[in-house]
Amino acid sequence: MKVKLKIAFLLACLVCPAFGAAGSILQSTRRLRMSSIEPLPVKDFYVDLGVRDGVRVGDVFTVRRPVSVTNGQSDANVHLVLVPMGELRVLAVGETVCITRPENTIDSSLLPAFQYAGFMVGDEVLTKSHLPAGLAIP
Repeated sequence: MKVKLKIAFLLACLVCPAFGAAGSILQSTRRLRMSSIEPLPVKDFYVDLGVRDGVRVGDVFTVRRPVSVTNGQSDANVHLVLVPMGELRVLAVGETVCITRPENTIDSSLLPAFQYAGFMVGDEVLTKSHLPAGLAIP
């Protein structure tokens, strides 16, 4: 049974290049508002993952913000904390870049004190693994 499970995992890694792929937000854009009464349009985010990484339209990414923390007593120790920020859904995919839109965001009151609580350039993006049908682990 363990051998079958290992083989299924290896096959999933070979068949799905996006299994655990990581990237980052490169850029964000928003349509212009035409009047002050018009609601603020949503932002789209460009991520450096594409077809070559196995990304497909409709995939959902997890977004984390890397925060470095320096030890105030000695400047030598730097710690990295990865803070979950929410999720992005893929709207369009190119060879090396995809366009995404916020799917689920974490309430800013639950986040640490950031200068900017929304998604931003440099945030880490992780693909959620998608196993091919028939390879579901029992």
